[in-house]
Amino acid sequence: MDVKKQTNGNCGNCVFNVNFGSFLRRRKTMKKMSVMLMVGLVMSCVGTSFAAWAYQWNCNEFPENFQNGTVFQYAEDHPATRSISNGIYTVETNTGSTKNYPWQKTKPEVWDSDVANTIEMRMKIDSSTGPVGAVRFLIAEDASDGGPSNEYMVWFSDNRILAGNPWGTNDAYNMDTTVWTTYQLKYYPADKLEVYIPATGGGWQLIATTQGDSYSYGSEFFRMGQDTGNVAGIYEQDYIYWTPEPATIGLMLLGLVGFIRRR
Repeated sequence: MDVKKQTNGNCGNCVFNVNFGSFLRRRKTMKKMSVMLMVGLVMSCVGTSFAAWAYQWNCNEFPENFQNGTVFQYAEDHPATRSISNGIYTVETNTGSTKNYPWQKTKPEVWDSDVANTIEMRMKIDSSTGPVGAVRFLIAEDASDGGPSNEYMVWFSDNRILAGNPWGTNDAYNMDTTVWTTYQLKYYPADKLEVYIPATGGGWQLIATTQGDSYSYGSEFFRMGQDTGNVAGIYEQDYIYWTPEPATIGLMLLGLVGFIRRR
């Protein structure tokens, strides 16, 4: 703002000459720059890691106890060997005569397969003795509410990530999974499930995609563990977070609208 100060001889009265045109132009420019910055921040979150998650299980308690048992249900065919130490959840199973299939599954009220979701988890495979791997991740859609009815699977072995049906259409990526790795799984309803790992230099690298297979479970959920005779071994998990993408981006856009109106 340009201000010119004029005074009379005894400085008893001060007169200010304000250049309002210059002030308004600068204010408008600042507003545009602020809006562009906010839009950039919102768009930078699309396809990258989210700052806010709807659910955050940090593996410092068993899944069936997370949020007082309102999020996961746990099942096993036989008592599984599992433990928690320093925030690391370790599970061991086998496929022999005393096979056990321990897995945790989201409850219906915390997962909606009709909207896109991003899941992020950090884990490593200690050993993989099953025919397909050590652990399976699965998303089930539910046709009872008018939506599709597909399953989307990702299989983790000690040297490979396989998305899809191991005996049918699949997309495999060879890598060392015996080291701690952060994975992002992006789910798009009635479309696909994508698997990402951190890219060299920042961002995320797409490593595998599955369009799913037609199968009905009669409910919608995501499930993780050794829930089939085709996986066995030991895996460790540090955390698993997830959130519906439209909800997160929508909240950010609402914040942007409010910011513009305040300006």
